[in-house]
Amino acid sequence: MARFHDTSRRVLRPSSQSDVVAGSLQCSESGKQYATLSNLESHKQTHGSSTKKCETCGKAYLSKSALHKHLMTHNQTHACNICGKLFSRPWLLKCHKRSHTGERPYCCAHCGKTFSGRSNLRVHIQLHSTDKKFECHRCHKTFAVKLDLRRHLLNLVCLNSLPDDSRADIEMAIFSTLDE
Repeated sequence: MARFHDTSRRVLRPSSQSDVVAGSLQCSESGKQYATLSNLESHKQTHGSSTKKCETCGKAYLSKSALHKHLMTHNQTHACNICGKLFSRPWLLKCHKRSHTGERPYCCAHCGKTFSGRSNLRVHIQLHSTDKKFECHRCHKTFAVKLDLRRHLLNLVCLNSLPDDSRADIEMAIFSTLDE
């Protein structure tokens, strides 16, 4: 079994103002949403005519080197020695192994909660944001993360705050959507 020699807690802090998560930013051409302005700006460049496309999946990239990195995702050669799951990059395998070891080296500077991966910490940090632009149309509670609003919309506590006739219509719509 692999040993992890770095047991220190790493705290993720935004490296610049453009990396601060302030809700989602949406591309006007594709509708895709991004957490940072720098990610949105990078994405917008993929709509240009000089993009390189992956022949396997059709994703667009600005440079040959970016396309080459992407092509590795279609060639998964790094296997977990515990469960056999395959990964395209050694660092993805290393992060995956944490699911077996329980290692959680990334720590939230706001509340101290720990995470096995940096991306999970980034999503969590959004919970501490004061910019809560996702609003429930039923009870007007606001959320910093769109996924939390989606979960809330399925929450029966919120449904119970509505009049019986409205609640029945919404419950029927939710449960018919879940059955599909």
